[in-house]
Amino acid sequence: MRERIGGVRVWGVMLLLSVAGALSAGEGVLSGEGALRALKENTQAAPRFSGCAELGAYIRDVKELGYHIGEPMLFGGTPGVDMSPMPISLPNQADVELEHSTTNLQEEGVDEADIVKMSGEYTFTAMDGHFVVFRTWPLSELDILFAHELEGHGVGLFVTERWALVFSRIYRWDTRLQWSPRSYAATKLEIFDIAEPAAPILKRELYIDGNYNTSRLVDGRLHMVIESDLHDYYTPPEPMPLAGLRGDEGRLPRFSLPAPLEVAGLVPLMQDEIHDGLRQVSDTRPLSACEDFVVPPRKEGANMVTIASLGLEDPLGELHTTTVLTDYATVYASADRLYLAAQTAEWWAYDAEEVTLVHRFALGERARLEAVGEVPGVIINRYSLGEHDGYLRIATVQNRWWWAAEDPVNTLFVLGVEGDKLTPVGELGGLGHEGERIYAVRFMGDRGYLVTFRETDPLYTLDLSDPNDPRVVGELKIPGFSTYLHPMDDDFLLGIGQDPDLGTTDLSLYDVSDFAAPRLVDRVSLGEWSYSEALWEPKAFNWFEPAGLLSVPASGYFSGDWSYGARVYGVDRESGFEERGWVEHPGLAASQGYNDSPAIRRTLFVGEGEGWVLYTLSDQLLMASDTEEPGVPLGLLRLPGNDEMMSVFF
Repeated sequence: MRERIGGVRVWGVMLLLSVAGALSAGEGVLSGEGALRALKENTQAAPRFSGCAELGAYIRDVKELGYHIGEPMLFGGTPGVDMSPMPISLPNQADVELEHSTTNLQEEGVDEADIVKMSGEYTFTAMDGHFVVFRTWPLSELDILFAHELEGHGVGLFVTERWALVFSRIYRWDTRLQWSPRSYAATKLEIFDIAEPAAPILKRELYIDGNYNTSRLVDGRLHMVIESDLHDYYTPPEPMPLAGLRGDEGRLPRFSLPAPLEVAGLVPLMQDEIHDGLRQVSDTRPLSACEDFVVPPRKEGANMVTIASLGLEDPLGELHTTTVLTDYATVYASADRLYLAAQTAEWWAYDAEEVTLVHRFALGERARLEAVGEVPGVIINRYSLGEHDGYLRIATVQNRWWWAAEDPVNTLFVLGVEGDKLTPVGELGGLGHEGERIYAVRFMGDRGYLVTFRETDPLYTLDLSDPNDPRVVGELKIPGFSTYLHPMDDDFLLGIGQDPDLGTTDLSLYDVSDFAAPRLVDRVSLGEWSYSEALWEPKAFNWFEPAGLLSVPASGYFSGDWSYGARVYGVDRESGFEERGWVEHPGLAASQGYNDSPAIRRTLFVGEGEGWVLYTLSDQLLMASDTEEPGVPLGLLRLPGNDEMMSVFF
């Protein structure tokens, strides 16, 4: 059942928490038309499929509409002898509290996985094919303490006082799984005990059939989001044996669409290996039973998004899963809730309706669906969503494609919960001038900031204190556009974006203390024809308040040649930016292949209040330098997998 309120359609709750268990084969098979007719007659708020037969009929009907056809695109030793270091000026390293960079988060208290985490004297990375532990403080003890070869490609990690949670992506042709992933990739989670950081102990290996989307760590609980394909075009060479999946049959079907559809073989699996002293437990089971899927609100594709939750009070304990049949989703999480925002399946079609479906989950032992709603338009990224006092703010764009007959329409919606529905309580339209669309959004409590662009960059300040009446308070026009906005405090805002006319990537400092009259304090270019990963990945944007320093990766045509590195700036709220230096990793040529780029990916600061060390991380090196002279290396470590590992001091 759906209703239209204030131009926004809302749906009743349609998802049930999934539990691991045996799959039902189902009796009899409904045709796709019959199944859909039966489902439409179901008036429950959360109608379930009766079994695999009904679910299979639904999937067949969706596939026959032509959704999701085509192959997915893929994107994506021993340390040497240390040389004697030259004398360097470092802060007093005794009896002073150590401060260091942390991951740049969208919401305070909601940790996000990244390729590098700094924790006290140690730094941990999960990138390329290795999980690595470095000693990074004091600088005189810079070294690689531990290196573990990952089965796949490292995509991120979390680090707590006791545990390291390491994620990697494994492609289906390169895995030791007991089964063949139906998605183009599987996700692997490895859990290490790091009570002794120099000697981590592997305690658990967990494989999930599906591609890693993202993850959050909130109040000691891990929530990871996995996307699983139900492609109908991939056929394994032979059916794969899997005892216990469907009674005595115990074999997976080929990937085709027979009548009746053998849907049990399309449900994703998980493989769990626990290493507990002398005991090793291995278990393979489906993520969900057919009866644990619910009827989607519209024929929006037959792919699955699973939220898998694990409490770190017992990281070897049960993995709780919640699965929704939907399209691939953008994920936003507050301290209390997680949202999936998915475009409808026909997003790619010419002149198709642009709609975003939003699922709201309460976070706890497992993710529990609270409400579902739908808004017109599409979001640009996860920063288009923000929750405050139980209300969700979501900024969308309609007519975003260049071929659209009408100008873009930018709208901010405020959604509240009414029963099991996300319903609109406030709306702010007319954002941007003629032909402009949204490029950046940031929500901060009762305030919001939004950037649109066509030829100039209007920065709008938004008063969101009344969810029923969001309104524009101020506007600032400057050339170019921002793609990411970062709060320094309540009165100042940093931004990174581009000026298409000049071909530059720029940093901006805004004074928003007078909310009705925001002003540009300063703007600086990273260089001619410059680019930065921070334009699209906020984790690469490092504002370090204790030192008043900002660093971002940068590449561009500098001094007559293409260069890769990072720029470091001091930031004064009154005077703006002061460049401290340019950092690049010595001796690295341009990219020689996948994951060996000389580009700096992340920057980290560490120190004890009187002086600071800057660490820069690329696919090949970890380099230390003094923030007073960032371009002068103090120490280098070559990462595992890049020829012979080495450590060098200067």
